[in-house]
Amino acid sequence: MAVTTTRIDVKVGSVYREAARTYRAHPVALLVPGAILFLAFGVPSALFGEATTDQGAGAVVAALVAQSLGALSSFLYYGYCEEVADQARSGEVSVRRALNETRPVVLKLAAVSVVVELLVGLGLVLFIVPGVLLAVRWGLVAPIASFEKVWPRRAMRRSAELVKGHFRLVLVTAVAMFLLEQVASALGEALGSEVVGDHIVGAVLGDAAGDLMVGPFAGLLIAIVYFRLSGRGEA
Repeated sequence: MAVTTTRIDVKVGSVYREAARTYRAHPVALLVPGAILFLAFGVPSALFGEATTDQGAGAVVAALVAQSLGALSSFLYYGYCEEVADQARSGEVSVRRALNETRPVVLKLAAVSVVVELLVGLGLVLFIVPGVLLAVRWGLVAPIASFEKVWPRRAMRRSAELVKGHFRLVLVTAVAMFLLEQVASALGEALGSEVVGDHIVGAVLGDAAGDLMVGPFAGLLIAIVYFRLSGRGEA
């Protein structure tokens, strides 16, 4: 007996519209926690990141700790934005609940993000096309790690399953947002260092501004693509 499968039809425009509606409806819930996390962890990470062995082992250890906390705070914020996207579908968004839901999975989110970024980066360096293909194939690993609570290997396999048959959708949403986020961060860093007298402070502030401009929307968009393809929360 033949087995039939139902192909999920997701329109790119509808995904962007839902993300835009969520962003407009909850700007405070999205931006304020990001700004607080940046001030608490991002600034120390950037300021202490210039330590060298000439300054002693203590300075190097402090720099490593500050940078690690800064990186974890970024993953926490990205997962938090995905949680906001999930809550917004029911109409109620709680900052405390979103943070509480994100904290237990932040290590899984960090692990899968680092592994995939390294592999995709390697693919881009060696051959552009394979790098792009890998970026699409694993474009949904972040929300999968957050909501399905899995480690890299399972998240990468699950992402490949969901993306199959939806290459264009993931390319112009998840991958496009990732690239836009990197560009916005780089531009913000360059402009900040030019505008502010202190190069390091200006670069840090500009980088944060770029991340806050694009990061929340990117998190929402990728989460919504995941919701649509996985059927999470659908009746």
